[in-house]
Amino acid sequence: MPLLRTGRVLESPTGQRLEVVGPLGRPGGYGEAYRAKVLRRRGVPEQVCVKATLDQTSWHREAYFGELLRDQKRVIRIYDSFPVQRSSGRAKQPLYILVSELAEHGTVADYLEERGRGLTPAQAKREIIALLKVLVLLHGGSATHRDLTPSNVLVCAKGVLKLADFGIARHALLNKKAAVTAANWWFVPTGFEGEPTDDVYMMGQLLAMLLDGEADARYYERAADRITDDPILNDVIHRAIGPQKNRFADAWEMLQALEGVADPPSPLRSLRNKRVVFTGPLSIRRADAETLVLQAGGKVVDKVSKSLDVIVVGGRSPLYRKGHKGTKLHEVDKLNKAGARIRKIGEADFRRLTRDL
Repeated sequence: MPLLRTGRVLESPTGQRLEVVGPLGRPGGYGEAYRAKVLRRRGVPEQVCVKATLDQTSWHREAYFGELLRDQKRVIRIYDSFPVQRSSGRAKQPLYILVSELAEHGTVADYLEERGRGLTPAQAKREIIALLKVLVLLHGGSATHRDLTPSNVLVCAKGVLKLADFGIARHALLNKKAAVTAANWWFVPTGFEGEPTDDVYMMGQLLAMLLDGEADARYYERAADRITDDPILNDVIHRAIGPQKNRFADAWEMLQALEGVADPPSPLRSLRNKRVVFTGPLSIRRADAETLVLQAGGKVVDKVSKSLDVIVVGGRSPLYRKGHKGTKLHEVDKLNKAGARIRKIGEADFRRLTRDL
């Protein structure tokens, strides 16, 4: 029996009214998706996707991560979330509703079947890079998606891929691994623990699928040579889905490899007992970066002084045009000339030093 019947009208506490038009695809592990028409529009499109589930935990996670990533254009937008009553015989039970952006082309699996062929290397690279930038934010905030299957990456207008379904995503707290309670076992690597490297493996699978045009296949390392002769894409697939000891540690490393901007590592081996200051924008929030320093055993300071050990240099601030340095870098250079030994590191080194703590 479906969770929602066609024609049912749902009304949220915010005053949103929606009419269920019909099911979207096959039911998933944690719920059912429906196309719905918006009867009372308040800043949402005319048609949306309504997901219904009896599982409160997965509903809560999807709503939470949807709000957390609300400003990310490569994440399916969540417009509303609320419970309704569902009758089951004489009993009533809560049914949890998510209202989200409707993906015009459905899932990646639907899209590849519709196209009848894969993406060009340039297209696949562009789309995977865009998704990795979202995962960089998650991994930098000690979170993992854990379910990057071709059913959970959706395709919107003009073939734009977006991440969806954060029902089993997790945050790790104070460097404690979040327990694995669920996964799509057919898609995850052997030894799956819900770590960033597992997200990387699934992104490698998705990259191979996009290039090959087959969403039902499980790819292995040797498949990279058949799928593409592009040396960068070939190497990325090999590392992402190959042996775990060679795999990218997180989305940042995979992104660096795809963009071809990986820097040689700094000789600095640890941030433990180091006083650290930041300058310039990073790919993750400054608050998340500061938390990573604390977890690594370091201390974050606001000002440059002779007792400073490390300055993490992000991208150039828009405030400093024509290549001019900011105040902190000028102060570090002055102190180093006077005999201080303050290390300058970029984001790649910072991510390496705060990973696998």
